[in-house]
Amino acid sequence: MTTKKIRRTLLFLFFFSTAIVNGQHLGLTFQDAEKQGTTITHLDSIYKSAVDGDTSHAVFKTEAEQQALGEAWIKLLQDFGKFLTAHNFIWDKPTRCFNRIYFNA
Repeated sequence: MTTKKIRRTLLFLFFFSTAIVNGQHLGLTFQDAEKQGTTITHLDSIYKSAVDGDTSHAVFKTEAEQQALGEAWIKLLQDFGKFLTAHNFIWDKPTRCFNRIYFNA
């Protein structure tokens, strides 16, 4: 998979993932997802990680694919930061966050 395809896929997933989590129009907290019967443990058991120390468990298996994914991910975060700045978004306080994006064919 080329860096361009990875970047395009990540951008698509990032901007649209909050709109389609469990058919909702907003992203869910872990607690809200569990109330609706969706656990992270279950999702992790059926979806492979993008990268893993054991490449048989990873979606991106080669070092080159993992490097391209890393570069695309950094670009995604930089572009997202630019988007937020351009739309005058300011965090009220330091905020730590992470995401998990699950998708299938």
